[in-house]
Amino acid sequence: MTEVRRLRRAINLSQREFADLMGVPWNTFRMWDSGLRRVPLDMLRRANLVTTRTVRNSELLSLDHLALELGIKLALQDDPRVRFLPEPRGLAPLWITLSKRNDKSHLLWTDDYLAAFAQARRPGS
Repeated sequence: MTEVRRLRRAINLSQREFADLMGVPWNTFRMWDSGLRRVPLDMLRRANLVTTRTVRNSELLSLDHLALELGIKLALQDDPRVRFLPEPRGLAPLWITLSKRNDKSHLLWTDDYLAAFAQARRPGS
């Protein structure tokens, strides 16, 4: 199996999707993926970068981490209507379970987080 095929399969993308992310024509990528043509070193580096970024972009982030990245917490910390709570124990497994749908919507991921947070805060959870 070629290195670019291994990378592509690791993030579960089609040849066309991976080629688009790399910014190369699909037919060119198809030749590399199948091993019919040698992948130039700079393109192999780009494939590694695409894979790393795709994995990073699909990681679940805690609400605190996300708020920090987006600057939300600073904007809301002085609002008396807003109360920040620590993440309850058991939140991560619930969130991962709820997020295993085959979708890419960040809104559904946010809903999954909030649902997991509420479930994990229930007494006896």
